[in-house]
Amino acid sequence: MSRRKERPGRKDKSMIVETDLSYAAGLMDGEGSICIREYIYKTPGHNIPAYSLYVEIRMTNREPVEFIKAKFGGSLKSKGVTKTGKTIYDWKIYTKKAAIFLTMIYPFLKCKHRQAGIAIKFSNLPNVTKTNIDEIIKKRKNMKRLISRLNQTSHGINTGEQYDY
Repeated sequence: MSRRKERPGRKDKSMIVETDLSYAAGLMDGEGSICIREYIYKTPGHNIPAYSLYVEIRMTNREPVEFIKAKFGGSLKSKGVTKTGKTIYDWKIYTKKAAIFLTMIYPFLKCKHRQAGIAIKFSNLPNVTKTNIDEIIKKRKNMKRLISRLNQTSHGINTGEQYDY
């Protein structure tokens, strides 16, 4: 019997079952990316480094990413074609919604669980204030670096790095 979880923010209160979560985790492990983007937040007299989380699944079969969009929200766009002429479909979800998605599928991830764990911790960091700006920016930068490194090495297996923050 499947456990059922209510999808956050859904007006129709549709439910996501455990098999949906395990399917989403499988797609994430095989075709997905967990990334932290760095940009400069410009204010008068200041350029402050800022970071945002996003998750994407990119593939040439539209049906699975349409399913993910229907269940978890986000955006779905066509992103060009492959060398063989197949359309590439790109599903993305950002910031807090990305963290909610990762939290829901985390127990089912096999390859990208380290990236997801860091991303979830990233989303739970406090907002930047005048008193914590250096500490929080340093943590965010380190988390971005670590996720980037994990993304480049066998889905995070055998990097020998510490993952706790």
